[in-house]
Amino acid sequence: MKKDSLSFIIILGFSLGLLRVIIDFLPRILNASPLVYYSSFLIALIVEVIVIWYAIKKTFRIKNTISILNTIKIGVLIMLITGACYSVMAYIYDTQIDPDFQKNLAIDFAANYAPETLDQVKLNFENANQKISPIGIITYTIWFIFLGTVISILSASILHSKNRSK
Repeated sequence: MKKDSLSFIIILGFSLGLLRVIIDFLPRILNASPLVYYSSFLIALIVEVIVIWYAIKKTFRIKNTISILNTIKIGVLIMLITGACYSVMAYIYDTQIDPDFQKNLAIDFAANYAPETLDQVKLNFENANQKISPIGIITYTIWFIFLGTVISILSASILHSKNRSK
């Protein structure tokens, strides 16, 4: 990957990371319903797909050809940065700002959408170890990398098949 392309991808990754943090953070601070909060994950995923598609398509247009390996590099780098930004924010929020956020969200969700499970959800939280580990940052980041890989492979496949049909 050329230096110009790499700079573009890194800037795009941090921009998407900031947007991902905002998409997740707003429902938290606005005390939105669990459904709104969980919907923010779908909204963020759609935005992530669009951004990765855009980055791959732009790189494809500039080079007029692009390999599967390069598309995977693009998606993985963007989602590595995005995942790290999101994971750090979530860790800080859940450990320093509102340690009961996840618990309260799960209880609210159960109370509103699955009342028959409410007692079990409360019991699960009482029995669970409430310590949040920094390993969660790594786990979330790996999940984002996986998503970036899948999105990149699908994008590359679509672009290659469109290019062949021309």
